[in-house]
Amino acid sequence: MLRLPIVGVLLAVALVLGIPPERSPAAARRSLAAFIVVDAATGQVLASSHAAERRPIASITKLMTAYLAIRAGALGRTFVVPQSATRLGQSTVRLRAGQRVSGRTLLEAVFVPSANDAAETLAVGVSGSRAAFVLLMNRTAARLGLHNTVYRSPDGLDAPGQRSSAADVALLARLLVADERVLAIASERSMRVGGARYVARNTLLGHYAGLDGLKTGHTRTAGWCLVATASRQGRRVIVVALGAPDQSTRDRAVRRLLDAAFGGRRGHVPRDGAVPRRVPVLRAGTQVVRLSVAFGDSVAVAVARDLLLDPQVRGRVTLRYVVPTLLAAPVDVGATVGAVALLQGGRVVARSPLIAAGTVAEPGGMELLGWLLSPLRSG
Repeated sequence: MLRLPIVGVLLAVALVLGIPPERSPAAARRSLAAFIVVDAATGQVLASSHAAERRPIASITKLMTAYLAIRAGALGRTFVVPQSATRLGQSTVRLRAGQRVSGRTLLEAVFVPSANDAAETLAVGVSGSRAAFVLLMNRTAARLGLHNTVYRSPDGLDAPGQRSSAADVALLARLLVADERVLAIASERSMRVGGARYVARNTLLGHYAGLDGLKTGHTRTAGWCLVATASRQGRRVIVVALGAPDQSTRDRAVRRLLDAAFGGRRGHVPRDGAVPRRVPVLRAGTQVVRLSVAFGDSVAVAVARDLLLDPQVRGRVTLRYVVPTLLAAPVDVGATVGAVALLQGGRVVARSPLIAAGTVAEPGGMELLGWLLSPLRSG
């Protein structure tokens, strides 16, 4: 394989961020039974404690329910509420047997007030029965590599043998936060069903800058649990916190973990509760450069996701590209070929991958031979 020179290696190294040892969130270890902090884009583990330990996760279970429902096209479907959904207690949105409800409303009910009847309706609507859906949940968990996970219900109410781990939950959460439709729903602070208003159980929404999801959970066996995700300075972090003794302890621990992941910067929200909007510098899909490809071709390179600037960043910012000086064919459209970053005072404040906006086929034998011999001819 050809080894091609890279421009901006120093910046590439700077993009690998973690939690420095001196900021290790020891307090979270005392407050939570288990936790893990990961970079949503790369999966890099930034901090963890008992992350592979099997534990009950309460309504965090509904992340798999939502994942399967979305894959089954729930956002474009209407579901009929089964009788079994009306028999579930604790958190519900008072669905009635035979009622027709849009899939989006059901997903809102799953994420916002964590409604058990909404989860049951999605499960039966997707698989035909609760038992068939639970079988699908476990088969999907095995396929995704969630080796510490066993599901017994689509809602997460305490059930014998129902377990997962912080690491498994983080893997599933990464798949969900990659879908902007999920974040749009999970970030809602309230929703309505049948004229009634239900408030989000995620009490950090609107109270931590950049936080826009994801799922709460609580039962007597599982304790207080939360999967939190926040995006700041172009970087998304996921925290899975399990087994806190109460809600306030859980929220404080999650705040500390997020603060540490974002380099110690606290995620305070202005008094009016409004999170400052980040300013777009480069939109996803914007073509920023063309790269040469061996054998005489070239390919346009585009920004993979919006490059956004936190309005709290002050002073001059500069763009920096990390790209090869030459690409080797073949090049597939959408392949990651580099990165672009915003720097302020030498510090990366936002970044995005760069991807190929076109395709370059693998050269034939004659093309390869001609390219290799071209220096000899020119000399």
